[in-house]
Amino acid sequence: MPDAKSPRQLNKIYDSIFERFDTDHNGVVDMEEFRAQMRDILLAVAHGLGSAPLQIATEEDGFLQDAANHELEKNSAA
Repeated sequence: MPDAKSPRQLNKIYDSIFERFDTDHNGVVDMEEFRAQMRDILLAVAHGLGSAPLQIATEEDGFLQDAANHELEKNSAA
């Protein structure tokens, strides 16, 4: 069971994540900032999992598979 956090603690966590994503500190996370941070996060996860990211991405109903399907649908509609 995850540790219970107060709303104040959660806001502090969310603020620190936002600051990390908003690299130009303009108060907005644009697509490039988002992509750069997500790339870094996914690379860190992949590094920690070794060869497992390929398995996760191809697992039926896996998180990465859902994300890939979403992007595919979005790009097909455009």
